Amino acid sequence: MAAEAPPSAASPTEAPASAAPPTDPRWQRLAWFVAAALLALWGLWQARDFFHDDAFITLRYVARWLAGRGPTWNDGEHVEGYSHPLWLLQLTALGLAGASLVDAARALGVVYLVALFALWWRSRAWPVPLLLAATTPGLLVWTRGGLEGVSFTFWLCLGAWLVTRALAAPGHDARRAGALAGAALAAAALTRPEGALLGPLALLWLVLLGAPRRTWLALLVTFALPLLTWQAVRLGYYGDWLPNAARVKLGAPLAVQLGAALRYLRFNLRAWLPALAAAAALLALARRPRALWPALLALPMLLTTLSGGGDHMPGVRLVMPALVLLAFCAGLAGPPRQRWARLAASALVAGAGLLQVAPLLGRRVPPDAAAAVGSQVGRYLDAHLPPGALVVTATAGSTPYHAPHLAFIDSLGLNDRHIARRAVPHRLTLLQVLPGHRKGDGAYVLSREPDVVIIGPAEGDLGRDPRGWFLGDLELLTAPAFQARYRPHAFMVRRGLTLIAYLRDDSLAAQQLGDAGAAMLAPWDSW
Repeated sequence: MAAEAPPSAASPTEAPASAAPPTDPRWQRLAWFVAAALLALWGLWQARDFFHDDAFITLRYVARWLAGRGPTWNDGEHVEGYSHPLWLLQLTALGLAGASLVDAARALGVVYLVALFALWWRSRAWPVPLLLAATTPGLLVWTRGGLEGVSFTFWLCLGAWLVTRALAAPGHDARRAGALAGAALAAAALTRPEGALLGPLALLWLVLLGAPRRTWLALLVTFALPLLTWQAVRLGYYGDWLPNAARVKLGAPLAVQLGAALRYLRFNLRAWLPALAAAAALLALARRPRALWPALLALPMLLTTLSGGGDHMPGVRLVMPALVLLAFCAGLAGPPRQRWARLAASALVAGAGLLQVAPLLGRRVPPDAAAAVGSQVGRYLDAHLPPGALVVTATAGSTPYHAPHLAFIDSLGLNDRHIARRAVPHRLTLLQVLPGHRKGDGAYVLSREPDVVIIGPAEGDLGRDPRGWFLGDLELLTAPAFQARYRPHAFMVRRGLTLIAYLRDDSLAAQQLGDAGAAMLAPWDSW
């Protein structure tokens, strides 16, 4: 028998064949995809009733734009109360095609979830970590929730994969992959503000790993051009460098923000820790250092969460894209070479996935309370107030969306330029601990002479404890001018839902609404 020839040395630019990760048979890949899809479908079914109040903020902008009034929240006020222009444009396009806006937002979430599955298949990523991504509670809840999180996650993962292709492809193909990566990351940046950091991080990644100049220049151009174009539009139309919604979270001391972020992460441990731990273990088992570079793109989500104080919404919405990205990085790294390690990794992922998705398997996600109540309140106000009446509310989504003929003051400032820029004292009221709920300005609200003021939640509150809700509520309830000119009334919106609202005494619009309700004793009468 002839002796076996020794293996030839690999060239400096070519990885040895033994370095390639092992591949699973096609039937095994398909089985993991089916398992992930079934768990995701069940999670989506359990979250079918969930649609967040904040999603209605964007829908009001879209509805007004479709009605010929521009992407605005009120007539004559150019304020960017959203932070996802690409998401808004897609909803507008679907609205132009005749789709219901709520259905359009839900459908877009599903389309992007399917696109994420397709990307996993197209990239030939190891399918086992897909189970980890598909059971991430935030991904499932926000597919139905009406906001942009799943869209951002898809563009983030697509950009990460295209950067890896730009590093591996030769010549012209590398430049093309770099250009596509820049475009994908630009789409992410136009979907969430923290995405603006993705381009510089990807550029650093390419430069440090020795990509040709034409490759990283292509990424730079296709990333920067859409962002600069939108920045010019933003300055021209809204007159600001930042979305107004982002300014609402600015101004708190860093220690306050970090403390809030840590509480946010601690309170939601089950929604992020299993995915993070399992993805980190898979990357360690893969033992491919270059597979860690795509994880660099998770940094903007971490920085945003820590510096912005976290969030108050379910499913660790701000962290969720980073969790899915890390799972995708583990998929791109491929399975461990040792059989025992592959079995251990598969068992670890299955356990973490079941731990994550277990709450969704056992019960339905309830509807968002603010959206459910605020929708009813908005319809009631729109039916009982004359067009153009001015209403103050902290429920800035569903109530204004369902009252298209009325004008609103967003008492928390997301859609109000003045309130968003105010430097405010902290810890004066109970709900100032929530990110995005810290600001208010009672004196400014009074200067606008609103017809109707809703204190606290969507259905209103008398405010017997002025510190029980928001800063603007406290300042209004304790202002002599408010006590002199406004009186609370109760309105039966429907069986089981009573609206409490303060009406201005000399307002004809408020008097028209008041005829449908009953006057109440003001809390300051007993203080």
